Amino acid sequence: MLLAGLMCLFVLLLNETIRTVRQVRMILTVYILSWAAGSIMPGAPGGIGVREAVITYLTRNHPLQEAILLAMVLHRVSTVLGDIFGYLWAKSGLLL
Repeated sequence: MLLAGLMCLFVLLLNETIRTVRQVRMILTVYILSWAAGSIMPGAPGGIGVREAVITYLTRNHPLQEAILLAMVLHRVSTVLGDIFGYLWAKSGLLL
């Protein structure tokens, strides 16, 4: 749910037109469904490509589609950078 909220924040920053609870609920629902599809898809490590395909399909013909797709790319980049940072942190041997 936290990552879905991050997705909503990205969409809000990219396209300042989220004004209704219905739009936020739609973004949360689409993200959660795409995340679930990416998690259960065999052979797709981390759901790469699956989440994006599901989000693209579910947001077709929606006015926020461009902002959602760009937010999806930014979200993927931020999660990959988080994984890289976590790996480097663990390799350095530093503790919190």
